[in-house]
Amino acid sequence: MATYERNLNEQGAGLYFEAGMNYSNNNLESVKERMATPWWIAECSFPLLKQALTITAGYEGGYTNGWYRGINREQYLYNDLYVQLNYKKGPWIITLGDRFRHNTFWNKPYDKGEESLWSHNRNDHALIASVGYHKGHHAIQGIFNRSFFNPVVSAFIDYLIEDHTQYNTDYKTQYAWRSELRYTYQTERMVVTGSATHTLLTDLPTPNQSLTGLGASVTWNKGSFRLTGGANVYHQHIKLDESNNDTFFTLKFAPTLLLGNGFRLSSVLLFNSKKDYFEQHAHLYASVKVNKDLGRRCNVFADFHDIAGQPETTTLLLMQSYKNRALTIGLTYYPWR
Repeated sequence: MATYERNLNEQGAGLYFEAGMNYSNNNLESVKERMATPWWIAECSFPLLKQALTITAGYEGGYTNGWYRGINREQYLYNDLYVQLNYKKGPWIITLGDRFRHNTFWNKPYDKGEESLWSHNRNDHALIASVGYHKGHHAIQGIFNRSFFNPVVSAFIDYLIEDHTQYNTDYKTQYAWRSELRYTYQTERMVVTGSATHTLLTDLPTPNQSLTGLGASVTWNKGSFRLTGGANVYHQHIKLDESNNDTFFTLKFAPTLLLGNGFRLSSVLLFNSKKDYFEQHAHLYASVKVNKDLGRRCNVFADFHDIAGQPETTTLLLMQSYKNRALTIGLTYYPWR
């Protein structure tokens, strides 16, 4: 990934560019696939009305090229245009934003001729609005946003009859409507946050569902040590012939220690009491990460994540194959710092 950022003046106008690519290759016996995913971003921001209003506008694009050996080739191209307005007046902050996305899909089964190439275009919108009030150590904010789920090719396939694939372009966009009320108390060494959220998922292939949550978190730092802890409780409602309700909680524990000489040691422990549908066990996630700064422009890291290594299904347990347990080693370079 490469980024470039430049401030154009002292009033806060600036430019930002980013481009990168992810590549994965899976050669398991049951599934052989390759995936290439480049993306790119160009963004500008500038103040108006004596810096009371800041406008951020940009373009983001991405392409996914997936090869599923012996099955098909799926391709996705998205182009986004987005704009966000931030208005500040005294202790009040108002934010409005809109993201327009144009998606193009292609699907080509390997055992069919060129005439079997299928393509489809669709447009979607994501919206956000928030109002905040900040005075002294206290801040309160109300947020509402509507986001959408990006479909995949299989979402447009109706059924298979004698090796014939029928596509359904009447697919309805699946939306997530989310509202949140958040309170924050902040001092030099401590940040305390409390929140109430409600999320409604609509136009799903399964029945619509809602999720209501209450949460609290605390971040405390002293010298080279920082500690974050938090807890959330959720109530999920799924609208079936008979109502289906579930209540569960999550816990987070995340210490960070600065070791000197550019070294940083951090860890994250997450627990989710919601039971897996098949295995009926809760989920535990744990990771340990070491960062090292090499001067001002370079950072290297090693991240041992998914240490808990819980199996996804009984089949994977018998195969002694565990979900995502891995060691990631990487480097970040900032050429314009």
